[in-house]
Amino acid sequence: MSDEDDAILDLLVAHEQAIGRLYDLYAVAFPAHRPLWARLAADERAHAERLATLRAGTLRDAWRSRGRWLRPQPIRLSIGFVEQHQAKVQAGETSAREAFAIARDLESALLEKQFARLDDELPAEVLSVLRYLAAETEQHRALVVAALEAETGAAGEG
Repeated sequence: MSDEDDAILDLLVAHEQAIGRLYDLYAVAFPAHRPLWARLAADERAHAERLATLRAGTLRDAWRSRGRWLRPQPIRLSIGFVEQHQAKVQAGETSAREAFAIARDLESALLEKQFARLDDELPAEVLSVLRYLAAETEQHRALVVAALEAETGAAGEG
């Protein structure tokens, strides 16, 4: 793998881990929603592990051959965004509704920016990992949107 390929893959893994840490913080900050946040956090850790498999054997070569459709700077910016929100949660500056809105935006951005451009010419092994992540991300987005709608409705009733 080239240094650039390693950097992009490392950033993708770090991005999933950062989102997992954010969701862990949400689980602590919002105990009424702890099961959902804990599940999402665990899934994000699993996503990071799944992405890390692209470093092994034939997957490494497959990633190297077609992984350049991703650019490192947007991933770095997203990690910074996630880390800013981690600090806000730790400072008690985030509401449950805002947490769901942030998670919705993160999951939607992943779908639109990273997974929308899946290339059918990618090697099957890489495509399998990325399609799995895209499906999981869509599931997360749907869960978060439903929770946000419930939270917004509950806030409107009070």
